[in-house]
Amino acid sequence: MRGMVGRLRRHCRWRFVTLFALMFCLTTLNIFWGVDVLFGRPFWKLALHANLREVERSEKSNHQAVVAWKKNADSDSIKIRKSVQELLIKTQVSRRDVDQTSNDLKVDHEAKFSQTTFELEDKNSRTHFDKRVAKRSAKFTPNYYRQDNEEGKLRMISSNTHATKMGKEIPREFANFDKMSVNKSKSSINQAVDTQGCVITELDPFDPSILKYLRRLNPITCKWNASLTYIDRQRWLWINQTVNQTIHSGKVKDCGYKTFDKWPDYDDFVLYQKDITYFQTRVKVVMSDFIQVYCRDSDNRTIYENIHAHIKVPDQRIRDKINRLLADSDNFRNGRFPLSIAILGIDSMSRSNFVRHLPKTLKYLQKKMGAFVFKGMNKIGDNTFPNMVAMLTGKRVDGSAKFPQEITRRPWSRERIRFYDDYPLLFRNFSHKNFVTMLSEDRPEMALFNYLSRGFKGKPTDHYLRPFYLAMKDFWILGNSTEHCFGDTPQHMILLEYFSRFIQTFHKVRFFTFSFYSDLCHEFVNDVQLIDDDLEKTLRLLHQAGYFENTLLIVLGDHGQRFDYIRESFVGRMEDLLPFFSMSFPKWFLKKFPKIHRALRINTERLVTFFDVYKTLTHFLDFKENIPVNDVRRRGLSLFKVIPTDRTCFNAGIDEHFCACKQQVAIATDSFPVIGVAHVLVGHLNALLENHTAICERLSLSRILDAHQTVFHKDNDTVEDVHEYTVVIETMPSKALFEATLKWSSSTKNIEVAGDISRVNKYGDQSICVKDAKLRRVCYCKNQYKNATDSNANSNIFKTQMIKLK
Repeated sequence: MRGMVGRLRRHCRWRFVTLFALMFCLTTLNIFWGVDVLFGRPFWKLALHANLREVERSEKSNHQAVVAWKKNADSDSIKIRKSVQELLIKTQVSRRDVDQTSNDLKVDHEAKFSQTTFELEDKNSRTHFDKRVAKRSAKFTPNYYRQDNEEGKLRMISSNTHATKMGKEIPREFANFDKMSVNKSKSSINQAVDTQGCVITELDPFDPSILKYLRRLNPITCKWNASLTYIDRQRWLWINQTVNQTIHSGKVKDCGYKTFDKWPDYDDFVLYQKDITYFQTRVKVVMSDFIQVYCRDSDNRTIYENIHAHIKVPDQRIRDKINRLLADSDNFRNGRFPLSIAILGIDSMSRSNFVRHLPKTLKYLQKKMGAFVFKGMNKIGDNTFPNMVAMLTGKRVDGSAKFPQEITRRPWSRERIRFYDDYPLLFRNFSHKNFVTMLSEDRPEMALFNYLSRGFKGKPTDHYLRPFYLAMKDFWILGNSTEHCFGDTPQHMILLEYFSRFIQTFHKVRFFTFSFYSDLCHEFVNDVQLIDDDLEKTLRLLHQAGYFENTLLIVLGDHGQRFDYIRESFVGRMEDLLPFFSMSFPKWFLKKFPKIHRALRINTERLVTFFDVYKTLTHFLDFKENIPVNDVRRRGLSLFKVIPTDRTCFNAGIDEHFCACKQQVAIATDSFPVIGVAHVLVGHLNALLENHTAICERLSLSRILDAHQTVFHKDNDTVEDVHEYTVVIETMPSKALFEATLKWSSSTKNIEVAGDISRVNKYGDQSICVKDAKLRRVCYCKNQYKNATDSNANSNIFKTQMIKLK
């Protein structure tokens, strides 16, 4: 009996020791590692929550406007609630639907709120947790401080960037970026534009919130045999005998070529000449910019084909232009035609993305060519067309309540064929002044005047690259080439080579060229880095050879990235509003006109638009040094005179939705005002589709992704009357993401959409049944929806059958 008691005591003693050790380990893990096993929240998480309250108290003193706005939020919410309820009745949305949406969104908001608290770095409590936890916490220090009120209903996002810590946080794939592209300012608060009428915060190109979207890509490698034929700078078409011997084993007997060009009355077809000119070594090509080459062996079998682009020998019409220009020798010598104009556009290129992905080009433009980079360039329309038309015509193509439409689009129509030949485009004005002109774009299906339109009936310029890309699109080599290549040539080099040859040909006279590149930059934010080396090399060779000695070079973007995932972030939204824009003048021009030099330097930090670019370019039609002083009441102002400091977005002709000068606070997506304006926005979208209900699905609100409210200054007349919201919503069944700015007026009790609506994700073929450019962003074709539904149903059936088989 005594032995049994002893064994029981020893057994219990070991059990107690084991249990005590287990409790000790779990407690240690809970305190230092954040494993919530025994006591709920770990100590370091509590410290972070305490630090959050401390940050809130310190940030309130720096944002008086926001504090004033928060004090009136409850009363404003009641007023807005009544107005929203009235509007919801008009839009046939019940209060029950709104409450249900509010409950659905509340869960997402609470999850975001809890996640936000862990993002703040607690400097005072670092000693309480392991070094690895400290490093992990430091990586997630946010770029924008978020401030939550007691109910968790409001998050305040400041536009102040904190760039001083970014040097160590750039991902490994960006380690070999040019040093200038990651050079951060010493101040944590920088303003790109800081004037009485506009304040635009300097964005960090490597903001922590967007690093997850950035990638370093491998260079383009064209896996194709070297071309057997080529055209040199003197327009000689050669057979490369080295390639003939090494690749074709010397089988080439001779080659022949025929020319092709634009179809006379249509812009979507190519006309090939029937006559073929044969040669054995070389032949002079003088009749056309574009040729198709065939090479034969001794049995007359075609063993090689290709197409080439170059600049032909000036025809009689171009020679007459040049002669008239040179005949006006007095004006030519006196500087009335001082510069040629070379515009090189890059689609979806914001200033931040230019810094990120084209550092070599930017460095050469600024350091070697003395380019003026305009930090306050603000887009005036959603996509390429309204922005570039504003620059080329000085007119507005997309109207709104504040800014009426001034010029119409020419949509594609079977009933009424309309072209852009009578459009008041700037290169036509320069052509009348005997400038040689050129228009080149690389994506024929989405070209500026051809997307959902018929383009031009005749050739719009003296040299026109579109026929070559149409021919390339249907040529068999393209389908068998490596991605982004045409045979052994990267596709972007075709446009750059055409641009380069044109300038080399006409640099001694005067010319106007507009080249626009889209292939590697329209859909994705990272792909454009693949052209940096070639773009920098092209500009460097032209500059070093003196071809820009009498040329104004403009390198620009039309807007920022609109469809890639970066656009869904707050930083991506701001980048979309601020396209890249630079002007490079010859040194002699700036020395001759010091007042213009001074104005350009000042205007790099002023609010400018493409209307201003049009006004500036018109000076070269009849150049005079005495330019009138800019009047802030006018929309288009000359960049050769100082832009007034009191210029606002309204003065510049920029809609509220596209204005980058606004100061905004982020508000909870489950608050009633946000839900109300979101439903009003959906009602507005369905109203746009009212005449197309037979082919377009009706949209409904799925979720609200983001919401901001504009904070007006106390001296603003609209602070008591107007409340402005910017929301991002997802609709069903299209899963489309829409961003819009809506304004609520307390006097009129009305909520309306201010300006345009942006589609911020790709829509592909969803709207293929409509031809209107604006409706394409909204419509989800019923036949496309049916096909997608059937496809999903078939996929589910297949999966069920496979499970049964298993």
